[in-house]
Amino acid sequence: MLKKFLILSTASLISVSCIETQQDHLSQNEGPNEAILSNFGHLESVSKYASSPVFLSTLKKGQPYKICLSEKLVKKYPGFKEEVEAAVNIWAFYIDRKIPLDFIVKKLPAPKSGWKVNDYAKAYKQICGKSDLYMSENVPSGTTLGYTQKSVQYRYGENSERVVTDFARVLNLSNWPEQAGRRFISLEQATKKKRSAAEILQLLKSRNKTVYLPGPSTFLTTTTLVHEFGHVWGMCDQYPLDGNRSNCDPHNSTMSLDGHVMLEEDAVMSSAGWKNKLGLHDDDIDGIIGLAHRGDIAKTGWDYPSKSLYDFTERSEEKGPIRFLKLVDYEFTSDSELTAISAMDITGAFKIIVQKKLVGSKEWEKRGVTYLFSNGVSTRRMKLRMKGIDKNKLKAIRLIYVDRRHHGEINKSDLTATNVSNIIEIKQAPATANNTTTPAAVAAEANSNASLQ
Repeated sequence: MLKKFLILSTASLISVSCIETQQDHLSQNEGPNEAILSNFGHLESVSKYASSPVFLSTLKKGQPYKICLSEKLVKKYPGFKEEVEAAVNIWAFYIDRKIPLDFIVKKLPAPKSGWKVNDYAKAYKQICGKSDLYMSENVPSGTTLGYTQKSVQYRYGENSERVVTDFARVLNLSNWPEQAGRRFISLEQATKKKRSAAEILQLLKSRNKTVYLPGPSTFLTTTTLVHEFGHVWGMCDQYPLDGNRSNCDPHNSTMSLDGHVMLEEDAVMSSAGWKNKLGLHDDDIDGIIGLAHRGDIAKTGWDYPSKSLYDFTERSEEKGPIRFLKLVDYEFTSDSELTAISAMDITGAFKIIVQKKLVGSKEWEKRGVTYLFSNGVSTRRMKLRMKGIDKNKLKAIRLIYVDRRHHGEINKSDLTATNVSNIIEIKQAPATANNTTTPAAVAAEANSNASLQ
């Protein structure tokens, strides 16, 4: 979301002092939009300032970037501080830079209703001292996952550039109430592995890993941070804002013939979803390299980038057709009708078999209800409905991936580690007055809603 206005103040015969505020944010992807696939874009205001930490792209070489970080974020999301360092420097990597970060972790108060960027800065500066960025949480607005907002005071220099006299920037993640059913999860929480900032940065550089979050309304802090720090570097959103607007500079973005900014859906600067591809996309890399090559950006002492997109590791996907397959939940809509809810990211034509184990049996049935998919599928919520299932006799279910030409019984050769989903144990729940049961408790292994592929 872009909210921008100018307030003129303290006028004199020589110069005018101004205050500018701007907000950019990341939203949840609620489905396909009408954006046209194209190229990167830069924020309109990135070229207006002399060298200063207002944007990371205008930060002087060797100058540390000072971040005041909420203690709550560090405790709530293990590995968060390391993710921040990696999120800043993955952008720097592609333009031959490395940004030293100076962290201070403090107990920051929850924002009051209606706080603006200057309210944050005033409250947090008293606790942290002067910082280039204050990071905390805020009550969410609509589908917003996070946002960065800045306020800048400046005067005009001899060459009409904006010389910053003071500024404040905040970066907030949404803090949903428990009843909202939404939540963030850190990379360490998702993968159950502790990593240093250097290790996370290397993971982002490799461009071959995806974190799948099939649980309902669960979002990864890592990709959200990379997106938001893209704004701090000077990159614009690659999805339509409210009213089909854009916060991209029309002079530094791809334009359609009728004068509209053309957006790229498959970019980290686009909206978020359940598939979190770690690292920048081609569009993002082209964008940051293009930003660093611009002649109208403040000189910072850094050399122009020495490499192009094609000098870096190409993005790659998991080998084989099965990138992700997980049985997420189930529900009985009647005593004899079962719906298995799954998440899958599979290419090509294939079949999925719902295999059952009955109460009192140690063996899985040799056959199961089979579903044919003629094309690849990528969804966090695929419902597989079955009739004629006696809920009182069903002990467990799992999904089996087989070739589309598969017929007959399930063989041992079909039961490879990649072809078989997790198992959900069916636990009997008391019947309600209309003999309908709610989704039963799932096995502990099914409760893990994240996977790194």
